Amino acid sequence: VLGVTLSPGDIKICEDKGHKIAKYDLSFIPQHDGYHDESVDFIFLRHALEHSPFPIISLMEYNRVLKQNSKIYIEVPAPNCERKHEWNLNHYSIFGEQQLLALLHRTGFEVNILNSLEFDLGIKDPADGEVKKVKEKFYCLLATKTRCLDIK
Repeated sequence: VLGVTLSPGDIKICEDKGHKIAKYDLSFIPQHDGYHDESVDFIFLRHALEHSPFPIISLMEYNRVLKQNSKIYIEVPAPNCERKHEWNLNHYSIFGEQQLLALLHRTGFEVNILNSLEFDLGIKDPADGEVKKVKEKFYCLLATKTRCLDIK
C-alpha cells in the first residue's frame, strides 16, 4: 500500500504514523519509480479527484497504470450540498452523477457500483460558535478498467 500526495501536512501525518508515502502529483505517476503501464492492481481514491484541475488526465493516468480488469474505488463530494464544495478553493472538480459516469466511461472504465452516501453533519459556525446541522452527500463508486486508451 502506498499513499500519494504533495500536501506537506498529509506527508507529515503519514510519515509520523509509519505509512509509506510517495510525493507525486495525483495526475502524473512516474514510470521511473516502477509505475509502468498496467503495473497496479487496485487504486483507492477517496476525496482526491475533486482536487484535480484536470480530472480526465488523472483518470487517463489511472487507466495507464491499472492492470486490465483491475478496480478503482472513487469517493467524491456531490454538488449542491449545504457545505458548497464547488466554492472550496481546494476543490477544482465537483461532478454531478451523470458527468462522473460519462468521464469514467470516456477514460476506459465501467462503473460496477454507484452509491450516494448521505448524512447529517454538525458544523461549528465560526461567527457564533453554535453547531449547525448540514446535509452532506458523496458519490462512492467502484469501477473496472475495461479497455486501454490508445493515446500514446
